[in-house]
Amino acid sequence: MYRLSLIIILSLFSSGLIFSQCISGNCLNGKGLYFYPNKDKYDGEFVKGARQGKGEYVFENGDKYIGEFKKNLREGEGLYIYADGNIYEGNWKAGMFHGKGEARYADKSKYTGGFSEGKKHGKGIFINDKGEQFTGTWKNDVLNGKGTYTNADGKMLKGNFKDGNFIFPE
Repeated sequence: MYRLSLIIILSLFSSGLIFSQCISGNCLNGKGLYFYPNKDKYDGEFVKGARQGKGEYVFENGDKYIGEFKKNLREGEGLYIYADGNIYEGNWKAGMFHGKGEARYADKSKYTGGFSEGKKHGKGIFINDKGEQFTGTWKNDVLNGKGTYTNADGKMLKGNFKDGNFIFPE
C-alpha cells in the first residue's frame, strides 16, 4: 500500500498536477512569471495574486492571449491567437469578446464590427473566403435587420435579413 501511494504521489509531481508556482518576479503585487498545473503560463502584472493589468497568457494547447486582464479575466484591449490560426483582436469584457473588434479566420474570412458576450452583435462587416461581403446589423452571431450582400464581382443586394437569411430587397 505504501509503495502504491508513493508511486501515485511521484506521478502527480512529475506530471505537474500538484504544482503551480511563481517562477520569477512578484506574482502577488507586481510583474511575474507564473506556471499553472495544467501547463499554462502567464507572464505579466499581478494585483493581490490575480492577473491584473497587461500580460501574456499561453495555453497548453498553443493558444495565446496578449492584452489586459482584470481580476484574472481578459478585460480591455487584447489579442487572442488560436492554435488553429484564428485570431481575435479588440475589446474584451468578463473574458469574452465585447465591444469593437476584428475576428480573422484561418480560411481567410474576417468579421469587423461589434461583439457582445463573445458573439457578433451590432453593426459589422463579414467577408468570407470567396470575397462575398455581408454588411449590416448582427445579433447572436447572425445578420438580423437591414443589410447588404455584395458578391465577389461587386454586385449588391440590399434588403432585410432574419436569422442570417435574406428576406426581401428594399
